Amino acid sequence: WLVAALADQPFSQLALAFAPGGIDVMTALAFSLHLDSVFVAAHQLVRFAMIVLLVPLFARTMPRAAGAGG
Repeated sequence: WLVAALADQPFSQLALAFAPGGIDVMTALAFSLHLDSVFVAAHQLVRFAMIVLLVPLFARTMPRAAGAGG
């Protein structure tokens, strides 16, 4: 709620923008709720890109389990 107040955006719109789920579903849901679907889609796309870029980096820093091949 703090981010919604600081960004001057509805809480429901921010919740859809950063909620895990498919970009198509979240955008359609935003459209059906009369929220800014472009805002939601853009943030979903950025969230997805960050996951794709950051997960491999974090995976490399994780210690391997004992006995795991590789």
